[in-house]
Amino acid sequence: MAEIKTINTDVVIVGAGIAGLWLTNVLKNNGLNCILLETDAIGSNQTINSQGMLHSGVKYALQGSVTSDMRAISDSEALLLWQQALSGQGSITLSENCKLIDHQYLWSNSKLSSKLANFFVSNLLKSKVEKLIFDNYPLPFNTKQFTGSIYKLHETVLNLPILLQELFAPIAKNCLKINNINLELTPDQNINKFFIDITGEQILLSAKQYIFTAGEGIQKFSNMFKEAPKTQVRPLHMVAVKSKFLPMLFGHNIALQTAPIITISSHKTIDNQIVWYCGGFIAEDGVNKTSVEQLVAFKKVLKFIFPWLEFNGSEYSWGSFYINRAEHLQPDGKKPNTATWFKLKNAIFAWPTKLVLAPMMANDIFGYLQKKLSLNSTESLGGSNIELLEKLPKPIIAAPWFSNI
Repeated sequence: MAEIKTINTDVVIVGAGIAGLWLTNVLKNNGLNCILLETDAIGSNQTINSQGMLHSGVKYALQGSVTSDMRAISDSEALLLWQQALSGQGSITLSENCKLIDHQYLWSNSKLSSKLANFFVSNLLKSKVEKLIFDNYPLPFNTKQFTGSIYKLHETVLNLPILLQELFAPIAKNCLKINNINLELTPDQNINKFFIDITGEQILLSAKQYIFTAGEGIQKFSNMFKEAPKTQVRPLHMVAVKSKFLPMLFGHNIALQTAPIITISSHKTIDNQIVWYCGGFIAEDGVNKTSVEQLVAFKKVLKFIFPWLEFNGSEYSWGSFYINRAEHLQPDGKKPNTATWFKLKNAIFAWPTKLVLAPMMANDIFGYLQKKLSLNSTESLGGSNIELLEKLPKPIIAAPWFSNI
């Protein structure tokens, strides 16, 4: 029987979505040896199929009051960490190419209630929200047929494929494409042995800390522990339409409810067309619909919101996609207000909840590891033979599902 190869490192991270990528960069920049594991592609499933919108929670505050969801983001360093990274001034630096646009729109097809309008211009929001006059309306609202209200929200939308490329590049040598993971636990719930399978070869990874950031995949591992936290999934049925006649639009059609009627992000395709990728209430409401039923509902919503536009003919392509949002299990099954992570012996289970919260969660976890492992700011635990990773398979960058509609 062939001898099993052992690779020693400081930290093993499972799951190369936004949480795992950002955390690996933070730990590597602070001198730790890390191995990032992925069974699929970089950013696959939840990250690449999000809409890339960094928001302070304004879009959730649609009933004229500040929600706990909004406080959790506004009162944190989350947006600041992204701003620093995107301006090249953070501990992790990203180029301007990671931005699709630096603003979004909030619009209502009817005049907003005075309560909601006053809320948007309150002291809390006046630096983020700007009410537009007709001369400044973006496409496709620059028509007298639109009689509602438009607000410009000064918050960034990310180019997710480029973001994933830039986060992956500095840590590519630390990342492995694997087939499977097998754990052995001690009676007191420490991870004793951590085996990975790479095209049939078993490799033992030995680390001081094991961190699971695999989204929906966390449940597979947490089930092995007696007292590990559980994952909840909240499904979405996303929709998209593609045409050369669509304008670039990023924003939220709002009403007096807890989610936008529809949230639209726009993406250019290689054949020079525009895709409107859409979530919001329509995606939540459509989880029990077939694709055909969901697209019928989608077309009705678009016609209601944009009655002056035509969405007919062979120049328009349509598609829908089921995706789960994976989060820490909540007693009421609703979305958590913050990123959540839990320590259990030499394991950590972590869910960022939202894209915007991933950098802050990574910093929090590193702060914990500094104390637990008694690290100086740039000190590895030593004893690593991580150079063995260089010749092992690497994952590719995921593509968004709508690139093929």
